[in-house]
Amino acid sequence: MVNKDYYIIDGQHRFYVSKKLGLPVFYIIAPDFTLRQIAEMNQNASKWRDKDFVNCYIDTGNDHYKTLKNFVETYRINLGIAVSLLSEGKVRGVKRMDDLRDGLFKAQYLEHANKFMLNAMLFEPYCESYKSRNFLQTLEILTTSDQFNLTEFLDKLSLHGLKIENRQSYKEYLTHLEDLYNYRNSKRRRIY
Repeated sequence: MVNKDYYIIDGQHRFYVSKKLGLPVFYIIAPDFTLRQIAEMNQNASKWRDKDFVNCYIDTGNDHYKTLKNFVETYRINLGIAVSLLSEGKVRGVKRMDDLRDGLFKAQYLEHANKFMLNAMLFEPYCESYKSRNFLQTLEILTTSDQFNLTEFLDKLSLHGLKIENRQSYKEYLTHLEDLYNYRNSKRRRIY
């Protein structure tokens, strides 16, 4: 059984064997099936994960999903974070996982997301959790603040051998980073 785009809904193994043996392949077109419905139908056999949806939409030629997969692999970040960054331009966005599963994901903020992740990667020597959602949310807040200077902060971390400790929430990270930002300052400065 295939959908209108000839994506195999049921019978993947029969197709593979027939193709391998050079036998004709007989099929039925079920034109109204969406990839989401295919996943739900196949869920009895195995649970579909979000990356399975990504790969299936890539197989149908959807460039937005190719961009998403490349972004996740390039920066080695969580798929949910990548979806938020690429579709909304922010880490703290509304999760768009239903859109992802329904084939509606659009990588509208690729340039912005790349710049943001390149800034995040500057923290790798100073913070082992620099790719966590909480740290990235903190970085997002700080980089939009007029009171925070990224270059000055990175220089201070490097000069004094400071490390950013893991925190449980972005609010805890904000407090911790402000303390580090003010290390050896004679006057305390707010950074957000």
